[in-house]
Amino acid sequence: MLSSDDVHAYLWGLDNPERPYVAVDLLGNDKIEDVKENITFSKLHPTSDSLFIYGTNKGSLKLSDLRISSQSDNAMSFKSEMGSQQKNFITDMIASYSSGEFMRNGKYIATRDYLTVKVWDVCNCKKPVQSVMIQEGVKGKLCEMFENEAIFDKFSLSCSSDSNTIVTGNYNNSFHMLDLDSNSHTQYELNYKKATLSKPVLNAKMPNLPKIDYLRKTNACDFNPKKNIAAVASLNCFFIYSM
Repeated sequence: MLSSDDVHAYLWGLDNPERPYVAVDLLGNDKIEDVKENITFSKLHPTSDSLFIYGTNKGSLKLSDLRISSQSDNAMSFKSEMGSQQKNFITDMIASYSSGEFMRNGKYIATRDYLTVKVWDVCNCKKPVQSVMIQEGVKGKLCEMFENEAIFDKFSLSCSSDSNTIVTGNYNNSFHMLDLDSNSHTQYELNYKKATLSKPVLNAKMPNLPKIDYLRKTNACDFNPKKNIAAVASLNCFFIYSM
């Protein structure tokens, strides 16, 4: 079992549950207030107990193999470059990973940052094999979202049992389904009258949102590990969908 806090990732053994093994230590000899990079999620490989991934608030995704080294400095680093875009404190915030999962028997990794879902090949750390924009319409509102602290919101991600579909959340009571086989992208809007509205997202472009309800956000979502059933939550409501 794998767990993590802001600066450590722990491997737990059922034979000795009181003493976990520290697999990642970002604190070292520093004080906690001096640490600039924090762990935001961690996930164990589905078939190998020596492989795990973790993401950070600096937009760094790392794959560690304990058979090679237990030091996080030797982990394979997946770094998504911002290209020619000028970097500032806001671009650093939206690059922070909030969720990630292994998929297709651990051959690929799906991650969620503030704006996008990315799919990575574990054999190619230079760039993602697929990048899907989830929140295209909020790009012009990032300064506003920083002021009201919405930019610190974390959205989870989950993969279906066959690894063909990814579900992740958004604002305005909506969530997204990404079908990797058909390369389709559909946005669903939660409705408390049980009439869920859906619309396709064409060319990965979302229109600018005239108004964003920052309180009505779908932070949590998860797929059943064996069936194509997804659960999403917004505010105090819980919804279950059958694919």
